[in-house]
Amino acid sequence: MSEKYIGYRKIFIKWFLKISNKSLKKSTKAKLNKKTIFSDKEKFILKIGQILAELESQLELLNFFPVFINSSSYNLEKKGFSKIAQFRYHLECYFSEMYILDQRLDRLMRILTKNIKAKTEKEKLNIIRRKQHQIFDNLLKVGGFHVHKRKYQDDDLYHMGLLEQYMKSNIDIKNIKKKNYAKKDLKIYLNNNRSKWKKTINNNNKYVKDGIDKFYHLIFKELKILDKIFKYLS
Repeated sequence: MSEKYIGYRKIFIKWFLKISNKSLKKSTKAKLNKKTIFSDKEKFILKIGQILAELESQLELLNFFPVFINSSSYNLEKKGFSKIAQFRYHLECYFSEMYILDQRLDRLMRILTKNIKAKTEKEKLNIIRRKQHQIFDNLLKVGGFHVHKRKYQDDDLYHMGLLEQYMKSNIDIKNIKKKNYAKKDLKIYLNNNRSKWKKTINNNNKYVKDGIDKFYHLIFKELKILDKIFKYLS
């Protein structure tokens, strides 16, 4: 990725918070005074600000998933929520959060496209929007289906589930060697998958953040979409 894109998201957010400060203060006071009137520009700034804040929170949350994937709660285990079930749950939550991030980015793009007047800029935004969806499609599609439509599953999860059921069953309860083998095998599979997914999630997160850096630079720095919309609304 070109150096000009690296870290641009944070630069843009800092700039946006600076220019939206007055509108935010006015909005806070408006909670007490219902008669406060906002200009179209102020309404637009607050709407975009809310979406950007949601996106930042979402990106911060993604940073915790390598920790979630690599850990489990003993208290939940005692209540029957096994290590395998916790691993699967965190993995599915990760995919769900990625999908939500994609949808929030899409909402931002739709609002910008709706408010820009020039046809050329609309077309450029739609191109960026398609590229954005392509990035998330690459991460979210498993076996041809989006994971929000069908739960994530792979051979290792199937195998761990089978081993877990064997451990819970009363089959060969007297054969300690077989039980110990299943327990050992299950631990190896879980640790290997935790390590694999910790690395995968870190790579995915970097891939997404790099993509957003680039999108923000194209939209707000190169196309100057906000500046143009502000002119229409002034």
